[in-house]
Amino acid sequence: MPFPRSGNPKQAAVPSVPTLASIVQDKIASEIASGVFAPGMHLEENELASRYQVSRTPIREALRELASLGAVDIKARRGVLVADVGGERLMKTLEVVADLEASCARYAAERMTDSQRTELKQLHRKIGEDVRAGNPARFDRDNLQFHLLIHAGSANEILSDAVGQMRRRILPYTRAELIPNREQLTIAYREHEAIVRAIESKNR
Repeated sequence: MPFPRSGNPKQAAVPSVPTLASIVQDKIASEIASGVFAPGMHLEENELASRYQVSRTPIREALRELASLGAVDIKARRGVLVADVGGERLMKTLEVVADLEASCARYAAERMTDSQRTELKQLHRKIGEDVRAGNPARFDRDNLQFHLLIHAGSANEILSDAVGQMRRRILPYTRAELIPNREQLTIAYREHEAIVRAIESKNR
């Protein structure tokens, strides 16, 4: 299942204007995920500034945030290197995220309000339209709202914060826009279908 950014669900419904640093961060993360910037590759601030036509300040801010997510390593006297996130480590992280998401869904099945359940079904229908249209960008946006609503429905902000922190660590490697074909989007949509049915029937 594609993984969204973390955030407050009410804020996410009306997205704030992204900063230049956050835009650059997304671009670097996407190029890491797509293999343009390979593990161990040295990232020069000046080269990145030229590549994205910005000053070094947003580049520096973006790299610091990516370092906090584990996507790059900042080494003394060596600069910034693309982190080598091995398959085993990534899979273990995904296992933790899946467990946290399952916990959110279980609590949401018990605690979601009727209006939240209605909104979840509406979002699920929109995601179905995104899949049929083969539109990963729209899928990414609506998938974000879907997960944030479940987090909010769990009525447990500590759990929501925990899953958000873990998701941010694997974001560069799990962007929905990198999903290559409609079949994989369909699989994610079917996973959503099971979640919606469980929450709607209030089954744990």
